[in-house]
Amino acid sequence: MTANERWMRHLRTAIVETIAAIPAAQRDDVYAIHLTLESEDEDNRRVIATVAWNTVRHLRAKEARAAADQRLRFEWFPYSFAEPRARVIGATDEDVELRTQWLLEAGLWCEDEDQVSPLPIRTRPSGTTSYR
Repeated sequence: MTANERWMRHLRTAIVETIAAIPAAQRDDVYAIHLTLESEDEDNRRVIATVAWNTVRHLRAKEARAAADQRLRFEWFPYSFAEPRARVIGATDEDVELRTQWLLEAGLWCEDEDQVSPLPIRTRPSGTTSYR
């Protein structure tokens, strides 16, 4: 199995486990599950995936507190979800090892953190990054 296959399997497994771990009392109320891929501290060697989820109950509570629709529109951003960081994939020792092997195998690893990234990065207004 290649490093890419191991890393992708690890990501899939972690995401599925995170979704399965949503408390049963809230599971039927979940309306959104969000996955964000970003570079931690703007270091493209430290790709992390954050899994977030939200419930209708949490949304309704936000609506009740909202003074205006302008404030409520931010509810669609994952940082305001009921569980904004249900799981961060890329933070454990195992995550780091698998991610590093993936980048090495793909020829995307660099030792110098100041070296320009070989990945074309686009920064979104929310501060997250995406790979084209």
